[in-house]
Amino acid sequence: MLLQKIAKGDSKSFAVLFEHYYPSLLSFIAQYVKSSFLADDIAQDVFIKIWDGREKLTEVEHFGAWLFTIARNQTFNTLKAAGRSEAILSKLLEQYIPVQASSTEDRVLTRDYQAFLEKQLLQMPERTRDIFKRCREMNQSYEEVAQELGISRNAVKNHMVFAHKELKTAVFKEYGISLGLFFAAIGPFQLPIV
Repeated sequence: MLLQKIAKGDSKSFAVLFEHYYPSLLSFIAQYVKSSFLADDIAQDVFIKIWDGREKLTEVEHFGAWLFTIARNQTFNTLKAAGRSEAILSKLLEQYIPVQASSTEDRVLTRDYQAFLEKQLLQMPERTRDIFKRCREMNQSYEEVAQELGISRNAVKNHMVFAHKELKTAVFKEYGISLGLFFAAIGPFQLPIV
């Protein structure tokens, strides 16, 4: 009902929606950018986009999830733009502290990223997945992995280079960001056991 009113241009209903979602949206965005000013700017941009495209709100089935998806994309777009400026990117990344998903929206987005990562890994050869898992999830060195698998350190390195190259391409194609920012956004992660 509220979304239908907003779709028809009811600014009072939009204000109610804004007041309800703004605090949690701001908190969600701040987890990624670690700057209250930047988080506020991004949150404002998200609500401006919603208002500008309000006619489409009647098509939205799960507004909360939809809103946080828009916020995630807007945040990544902002980080991508910041990536063009070494100074801004450096400042953002030095403030980054991985956080645990604290809300339903955070958990949904984290699962979305995890599913994307799992899907990409499942497209890789089994040996590459195993080596990637050992190096990234289990934090084993190339030497440790090589010794356990009875292969050379260089072979481990080649598998990791291949995995990173494939993931870098897939992440940029899907989200328009670097692999480093993707891993920073999802924080600590568990890879599938395949």
